[in-house]
Amino acid sequence: MVAFSFRRAQEADFDLLRRLHRAGMKAHVTELWGWDDEVQDGLLRERFEPERLSVIVSGGRDIGILQVSREPGSMRLDNILIDPAWQGRGIGSAILSDLAAEARGAGTALSLSVLKPNPAKALYERMGFVVVGEDEFRYAMAYRPLAAIHLTPIDDAEAAFAQRLARYVRPGVDAAVLIGEGSNNWVYRLGLDDRAAVLKLGKPHRLPFAAKEHRKEHWCASAAGAAGVATPESLGVGAFEGRSYQIQAFSSGRAPRSEEIAAAWAAMGRWARAFHAVPVEGWGPIMAGDGVFQGAWAKHVAYNIGSLTSDDRLLALGVLDAASSGDLRRRFERLAGKSFQLGLSHGDLGLHNVLVDDGTGEPVVLIDWGSAGAYPVPHYEISEMIRADRADDAQINIFRRAYGLSDAAFAEVMADLSDLGALRDIDTLRWGLAHAPGEVDKLIGHAKRALARLRS
Repeated sequence: MVAFSFRRAQEADFDLLRRLHRAGMKAHVTELWGWDDEVQDGLLRERFEPERLSVIVSGGRDIGILQVSREPGSMRLDNILIDPAWQGRGIGSAILSDLAAEARGAGTALSLSVLKPNPAKALYERMGFVVVGEDEFRYAMAYRPLAAIHLTPIDDAEAAFAQRLARYVRPGVDAAVLIGEGSNNWVYRLGLDDRAAVLKLGKPHRLPFAAKEHRKEHWCASAAGAAGVATPESLGVGAFEGRSYQIQAFSSGRAPRSEEIAAAWAAMGRWARAFHAVPVEGWGPIMAGDGVFQGAWAKHVAYNIGSLTSDDRLLALGVLDAASSGDLRRRFERLAGKSFQLGLSHGDLGLHNVLVDDGTGEPVVLIDWGSAGAYPVPHYEISEMIRADRADDAQINIFRRAYGLSDAAFAEVMADLSDLGALRDIDTLRWGLAHAPGEVDKLIGHAKRALARLRS
């Protein structure tokens, strides 16, 4: 990341704001409403308050504009514009990280809005923002530190069950305190002393699958820990009143700040090298037994090759045509002929799953093995970072160097990623057509983007 600083904006900086607004926003505004120079300049002039703006400076040049509103109990990112020539160097990520750290320190939410065509939404999501609302043209997003999180309400019966379970797994604990949630689990803290633990309890829609998912997380965390990875100890899984739960050691820490991001990615590279070496059998995200995953890589690739037929449903949906179907067949056959190492993959590496020491800022632990599985390594891990836009090029480079990938080895991995990404997204679309029709439109979009990456 390049060094940068701020200075207070002045009246003369309106020309800088206008230039950056045109460079960064014209394409998105044109897509939604059409662009008119006079209208846009008028709107900018009407809202221009230099006393509320900061100019971002690097290398002696004015390269960006930042506007943040701070009120008691709330923060809002009103505007951030960075010269396109200076994008991709970690400046935006660093600014967002610092604002998020300020929000955490104040225990308040940090909000923003982003136009729907603007790819900056992916950066915001990578930094921990979530969509909290939308209209025809914009997403409303918020970064919510723990103290400001409004968790999904649980009813009295669920709360009472959690307290009974807490007393069962930790006799003497007064209460289970709800501290977080994911898409599949509620997360409780049990106790406040050095014996504190974390309790994961599946949400109602995951009850049929929770036992398998908790056993997988327990095995993956234990295997990674035995391989030298810093990760919270999984203390066990069990069932109580017919419901599965997992209990882990509590790890204190916080999310990395901007100056700690490089060290966090380096730690993830070293950790990944260790857990990728954990021996596994099978392939995929579903664990049938300790270290044994129920899929088979060769069958997975063969199924997707065999599905590329003249009556393929993806042709009728407009996802493929005859030429792209033939191209995919050639690419998938190439993958079938390669020998990939299958290893334990975390599946969700990113800054949101690393805790650092509150005092030193050194990476402490890697958390959350819910997305783990047996996949080609390190390909799958890097592919997911890129696909979910969790890391920029500089961060991926830090990761791969800490992992120990030479330039030549990294180039070979990258040469396979587009084909592997297309395999994943086409296969997921086929699954959705059979099992999740409500998700098909979204999955078609993913598949089309994967195919576009092949063409580029």
